Amino acid sequence: MVGYSLGGGIGWLARRHGLAANSITAVELVTADGELVRADADHEPDLFWALRGGGGSFGVVTALEMSLVGLAEVYAGSVMWPAEHASELFHAYREWAAEVPTAMTSGFRFLCLPPIPEVPEPLRGVPGSNSPLLMVALRHLGGALATAPEGAGALGSLAGAYALYGVGVPMAPEMAGAIHAHLDRVIDAVEPWSAGRDYLNFAERPGDASSGFSPEGYRRLRYVKAHVDPDDLFQASHPVR
Repeated sequence: MVGYSLGGGIGWLARRHGLAANSITAVELVTADGELVRADADHEPDLFWALRGGGGSFGVVTALEMSLVGLAEVYAGSVMWPAEHASELFHAYREWAAEVPTAMTSGFRFLCLPPIPEVPEPLRGVPGSNSPLLMVALRHLGGALATAPEGAGALGSLAGAYALYGVGVPMAPEMAGAIHAHLDRVIDAVEPWSAGRDYLNFAERPGDASSGFSPEGYRRLRYVKAHVDPDDLFQASHPVR
């Protein structure tokens, strides 16, 4: 919950209510000098801004306070098709997603599940792509995710219509290289349509944190980092140095 929220947080209500980070109303954390700090709109406002979407480079979070959303009912589920229908389904999904209300957040994914007992028998070992990835997926963005609310944190909104991500699990050490190579192939294939920004909560591989923010936003994050952790004690997967 903490890492999800500090990094942004695209939940299944995100197109209606935006990023989880912007529902945070207060953060308690231990800073690099061992001090327990409470950050909110009135106390440590720069740190409060950085923690809402800026990731885990600023301290050890011990508590979050958040605004909650009340729901009377929830509709959810998934439908699966054989991969050979992918082109037809992708076009249909694109047309459908363009018209749905912001109450609907959806995704479209390819699965390549291993032939192990924990996987339901009809799904074991199919679409037969020989890819080491378990999944490549799109998450529908837009709606409230497209515009930063008043008083937003470091990650107030997300550019682009979709977020793309892939998942691979190295069940043996020798699988890691193939997984990274296939992830790179996916990224290269869609690069012409990139919005030019990474959503770092979906990026498990260590990388450059500046790719997740505007130049102005990243400069402000570095300013806050220099104030609360000048010696780089805290190292996140995408460190703000």
